[in-house]
Amino acid sequence: QVQLAARYAPVPGSDNLGVESMCGVERGTGAVWCDGYNGFGQRGVGDFDPPADPSAPTAVVGIPAADEVAVGLGHVCARSGGELWCWGLGEWGQLGFTPANDCET
Repeated sequence: QVQLAARYAPVPGSDNLGVESMCGVERGTGAVWCDGYNGFGQRGVGDFDPPADPSAPTAVVGIPAADEVAVGLGHVCARSGGELWCWGLGEWGQLGFTPANDCET
């Protein structure tokens, strides 16, 4: 099993550890991978289901190659060029939706 820290580029000035989850940008491809808890959809796999193996990273679906990623309190945002893609816990509006709600991708 590949560890996230060994396979993915670190994000300078950012803490990529969230609420029981961690994400990284894959070197060379820009793919975003997350592991850990998924109760708010912060793994970005299209559902809120708990993973069979929380320590196994999975690729985030539905976003373009990312330049960087940041993990917050139950949510994740990735920057791709001039676009910002966010998913996970959104009950306080941190995903940019009105009305505020959670989003699995």
